[in-house]
Parts: sequence; structure tokens; C-alpha cells
Amino acid sequence: MANYYVRTTGSDGNAGTSSGAAWQTINHALGNVSAGDNIYVGAGVYRETVLCAYTDGGSAVTVVGDVDGSHTGDVGEVQLTAFTTDNKTAPAATVLLDLNGKINISFSNFVFVGGSVSLLADTIGTSHGITLTDCTFFHFANAISLYFPSYGPDFALNLTINRCRFFTFNTSSNDVLFVNGVASATAFYDSGIVIENSIFWCPSCNNVIDLQSSGAGGGSFAACGGVIKNNTFVTATTAGYVFNCNSWVSTGSPATQFNNNLVYAVNGVSAANVGDTVEDYNLFNCLGTVLTNVTQGGNTIADNSYAPLINIGQELQEGRLLRPWGMPTIDSPILGFGNDGSYTVSVDVLNRPRPSGGAITWATNNKAVGAYERHDFGQKETTTYDSSPNSLRILGTGDQDLYIPVDAVATNVSILVRWDGNYGGGTKPQITLVANGEIGVTTQTVTAAGSANTFNTVSLSPFTPSGSGWVTLRLISNAAATGYVYWDTLSVT
Repeated sequence: MANYYVRTTGSDGNAGTSSGAAWQTINHALGNVSAGDNIYVGAGVYRETVLCAYTDGGSAVTVVGDVDGSHTGDVGEVQLTAFTTDNKTAPAATVLLDLNGKINISFSNFVFVGGSVSLLADTIGTSHGITLTDCTFFHFANAISLYFPSYGPDFALNLTINRCRFFTFNTSSNDVLFVNGVASATAFYDSGIVIENSIFWCPSCNNVIDLQSSGAGGGSFAACGGVIKNNTFVTATTAGYVFNCNSWVSTGSPATQFNNNLVYAVNGVSAANVGDTVEDYNLFNCLGTVLTNVTQGGNTIADNSYAPLINIGQELQEGRLLRPWGMPTIDSPILGFGNDGSYTVSVDVLNRPRPSGGAITWATNNKAVGAYERHDFGQKETTTYDSSPNSLRILGTGDQDLYIPVDAVATNVSILVRWDGNYGGGTKPQITLVANGEIGVTTQTVTAAGSANTFNTVSLSPFTPSGSGWVTLRLISNAAATGYVYWDTLSVT
């Protein structure tokens, strides 16, 4: 295993083995590494199309967008774009990222911008073992965004998509993700597809996720399986469905969908036969056909009268904390609903805890379907405080982020915290300094000490940023459902 580096200031004539001798193009890197190697790509815009030609094998090639500069020294967004001249000139008529039949590769922390054909595709048909994590996909072409036209029979695609965002303008005849598992001559096989904690925004497409099984595989055995969970779909499918598996089969493992939120989709889920796909704990806010050959789960809600209450920036006009687009509002109907059993996951699309907890007056808990949990539940408290007229309170388990400006000097942060007698026996309140690689700040977590019903000081270890910027201080309550935590008197010196 070796580490290689790509920077916009590099040269493909370099050795690529250090940040100072980095390569310049991702295409060159993925033609000159081997199984088990790591590629760190520095911040910048890479105007190129990529053909994977690495030497593959059992271990994965890992391609990391080095957004915090910890490996390359370049801090910021890492973008791979098919607009190879500039953003005002027609993009290349070539697949942006062609897997080229290669196996075992992962991408993280990338922004992919598609062109006039598919954004990511396997033009050979034998790629498998693909992982996409914390990536964003922009695609505006009359083409399928992620395209697997025919991966070979008798092995799983093993495609994992986690904490990704898709912003796509396809036409009515194209899908966001199309997978075709070639028919097998020997047995039914599980596709190994997992799509979770992701957001799909597609105002014009056919199917969002389209799983097919056909082709010249030498037999009649088809692909099956796949887990689609904790995703948010904001889409206006036309004749298609948000999730279509019309030639998938249930033998061995049915396709499953849990904890998904379909916001004003036209059509929901379609299968060839009842039992080929299983769903439960979903919210189908569909205007058309909700389920075709799919039995509605006992805990699923299919109701297009639900209000689509999400944050779109409206909190700024009130001077409140800006929340990510798509996070449920405090009174959203998707809160207090979902499966907190075997099909949930521990973090959401923001990589923050799921469920997040917090005070919801009309619900007994705060789990939520879709990609987001609601966070930042702190409320103004005017009765219990230290020396100021008010404090910030959290009821039950929850968290609240505070944003603190800092300079490149030694910094001390402390805050007062108090919990009541209903807190329970869990971990006492905590504060976490969230890492900010841009200014060299690393994560640290401190747990409060002391007793209930009195304010206690909890302090971070001193830290020195490498430059001016901001840091995130996360206040964490691990209280029981009826326990209150109060925060007051933040000190930054």
C-alpha cells in the first residue's frame, strides 16, 4: 500500500508520492496506482474526464478529497467537473468518471459535476465494490447520472452510497441511478447495494433508483436484494417511480426500503411481483401511484396531505440559526416517526447522531424518517440560569451547535452547565469541539463533572488555531426523556 497525491499545482511528470511532488490530474493518478493505494486530492477544480486504469485486486483503491488539507496542504472543496474549459463552455461529451470495469474503489469528499453524458458509469460491465461517501453530484444532462448498464453475473455489485447528495435535472426518460444485474446461469444472487442517509433532488426524471436484472448472462436467474434506507427524495418523477425494481426478484433476499421520506413524489415504489420488495416505516407523500405490486408495511404512512415542512433558509429572516436545506422543521410531520430498530443507522446525512433527541411537544420521541435528524434543539430558558436573565435548555437527549470566531492565538473555551434530578444515570452533559481542518483545529470532547441542580464549569483543553476562522462548539445532553440540561455563561479567552 502506498500514498499518492494530486494537486492543481502538481505535474503528471512528478512521482506523485508526496504533496511536494504531487500529480496534477486525477485521471493520471487512477492510471498509475494499484490495489490498496490511497490517493489524496487537494482542494481545487479538476477540469478533466477520468478513465480508471489502475491495477485492481482484493484491496480497494481509496480516493479522498482532502478538504481539510491535512495531506496535501490545500484546503477547500474538491471538484471534478466535465466542464473542461470553463463553466460557460459546453462540457465534454465523455463520461465524467468511467469505472472501466475496475473493481474495489471508494470516493469520499468529492463534488462531481456531470456533462452531456452520464456522470459516473461502468462502460465495461464488470466493476463492483464501489463506495461513495460524503459526495455531492450535480448533473444536468439528458443522461442517467450513475449508470451500471450490465455488471457481470454471479457476483454482487456491492455498491454503497452513504451521506451523498444528488442534484439532478434529467429528462423524463432517464434515471438518477440505473443498475442492471446480468442474468445468472447458476443461481439468484444478492446485489449488495446499500443506499442510505442520502438526498435526491430531481425535478424531472423517470425513475430515481432503477434496479433491473436482464441481459445475456446465460440463464434465467436474476439479481435480488438491496437496502434503501434513511433517504430523502424530493422529486417529480413522470411515468416512473422513485424506486423501481420491476425485474428484481425476491429469491434469496428481497429489496428493502425503510425510513425513507418521499416529498411530493408522483409515484412511489414498483415491483414485478408481490414480495420482490419489502417496505416499512416510510412516508410516501405521493401524488400518483404509491405502490405497485408492493404490500404496504404496517408502519408506513401513505398520505399526500402531509405538509412538506423542511428548512429552506426561512430561519435567517428571523435571526435564528441557519439550518441545512431539507432538515425537518420543529413541527414537521416526519418527526416522531420511523424505525428505531434494526434498520436505522447511528448517524444522519450530516454525520450527526441519530436519533438526535430533543423536545417535541406532540411526540414521545424524535426519530425521523429521511436523511436528516433535527438537531440544535436549544430553547430559551428564563427561570433557571446562572447570572444572566436567561440560559439555553435542552429537554432529553439532544445537541446544540454554537459557532465561535477565533484567531490564531491560544484559545480557551468554557461554559456553565446544569442538569436536574430527572437527568438519569447516563453520561453527564458533554461539550465537543468539532474539527476544523482549515484552521488546524482537531476534535476534543469533555464530559462535565459535579452534581445535579447546580451550575458546573466544563472547559476544553486550550487550543491554538493556525489561522483566523470559526469553530463549532457542540453542547450535548444525554438526559433521560424528562431530564433538563441548562447551559449558561460561555467564556472564550
